[in-house]
Amino acid sequence: MSQAIVATGHPATSQSAASILQMGGNAVDAAISALLTSCMTEPALSSLGGGGFAMVHMHDSNPVLVDFFAHAPKKLKSAHEVSIRSFICDFGSAQQEFHIGAGTSTVPGTVKGIFELSRNFGRMSMKDLIQPAIDTLKEGITINELQAKFLDMLSPIYLDPSARPIFESRQNPGETLTTGEKMYCSEYCDLLETLAIEGPDLFYRGEVATLIHKIAEFDGGTVTARDLKNYQAHFRKPLSVSYRNHAVFLNPPPSTGGLLIAMALLLLHPTKPGTFDSPKHVNALLNAMKTINELNEAEPSEIIDQELQGQYFKIRREMLAASRGTTHISVIDQKRNAVALTITNGEGCGTIVPGTGIMLNNMLGEADLNPRGLVDWVPDVRLSSSMAPTIAIRNNSDQIVTGSGGSNRIYSALLQVLVNLIDYQMSVEQAVVAPRVHYHEGAAYLEDLFGENTVETVLTQFEDITRFPECNVFFGGAHTVRSTRSGLEGCADERRSGHCIRIP
Repeated sequence: MSQAIVATGHPATSQSAASILQMGGNAVDAAISALLTSCMTEPALSSLGGGGFAMVHMHDSNPVLVDFFAHAPKKLKSAHEVSIRSFICDFGSAQQEFHIGAGTSTVPGTVKGIFELSRNFGRMSMKDLIQPAIDTLKEGITINELQAKFLDMLSPIYLDPSARPIFESRQNPGETLTTGEKMYCSEYCDLLETLAIEGPDLFYRGEVATLIHKIAEFDGGTVTARDLKNYQAHFRKPLSVSYRNHAVFLNPPPSTGGLLIAMALLLLHPTKPGTFDSPKHVNALLNAMKTINELNEAEPSEIIDQELQGQYFKIRREMLAASRGTTHISVIDQKRNAVALTITNGEGCGTIVPGTGIMLNNMLGEADLNPRGLVDWVPDVRLSSSMAPTIAIRNNSDQIVTGSGGSNRIYSALLQVLVNLIDYQMSVEQAVVAPRVHYHEGAAYLEDLFGENTVETVLTQFEDITRFPECNVFFGGAHTVRSTRSGLEGCADERRSGHCIRIP
């Protein structure tokens, strides 16, 4: 029987966590080490130049949410002072405009988050936690098919002059690294070693802060030394809802991901689920998502909790939001401490902080989520996010630990994993692998792996529906682990090349 378990988006990321658990570290230590590794194994999704959230459940206390997400700089700059450019990313079936450049960066929170997590919950020294990442990088990161695809689609970012030395293909100059090629970054290894010695002050007050400030002074950036000095991670009480016989702990405001899951669970709670692949089940999911997607502040829904709606409308009205380019780490250790940690860098802005291997985020580049415009955002506020690291607890012992990447599909992916586990008593593998649906802005999306009668019924219910012939990266990557009286089990989502390790 496994004593600990980890699920992440890459084998090397999982192995870093596993090695820390085998050395006697706890779940928080393992998650930190995995995050540090993910910055290079999943460079289009994770970076010390980004931000994230961790839901932490130590076995002898209540869950707590650690918010180390991106924060808007204190001072606006005029359009001619910032470096912002755009490019069209081709997803095959769709295209999307991305905005990048140093002017799209917010204040990074990842480094502060790592040290706050370690100080409050960890057992091992940062020197020990960085070592798996360094060992992995010294051997070179073998680029897998998914990461090669991301780098290629986002090549204007990763072939930026400051990023090119790390991400340009040696086999095909002028292109990004391809599947099977190895990536190296000695500068990132050097930074980690210095960070372990000097602590977060290196990043927020010291040499790295100076380098980031110079990007604001001379290269069209927005993040200053003052912004970095004033950055704080926040410890928040999770949003909690009851679903069947579970207490579900979710990312609270100012983020929206947890609110969306909470509202959907409350909509589904009175219903009888039926069989998994039945039209009743699939329509119930899509109609719950449709109800939430079409919430209107002028006419709030009478069937959704009014307090939750009020919080949701307030965030949408007042907050900046960022959601893309995300990955997740789930860990349960030998003492049943648990961590769900979700991290993002947007897509990255293309600017590497000189001598560090760290790419800054492009959170201010999501124009669709920033209605005031790319250079007219609200200064000095914590950004909202759809990220939703989640822990569900039954009988004060059994735990579900999950989270996902996937932009606005995060909440729907996690909703379905929770429903699969709780309503249908699926194994974790069954719950993660099962086909998914999603609804957004008048359109339904469906992995075409339900029964034919169910698919045909859905087609009659929704006019605009996109059918995916198999499980697809579009529907997120819900890396999930669970503890029960029978032991530990987990599954990393193959939609995003996930990898799960059980530690005996």
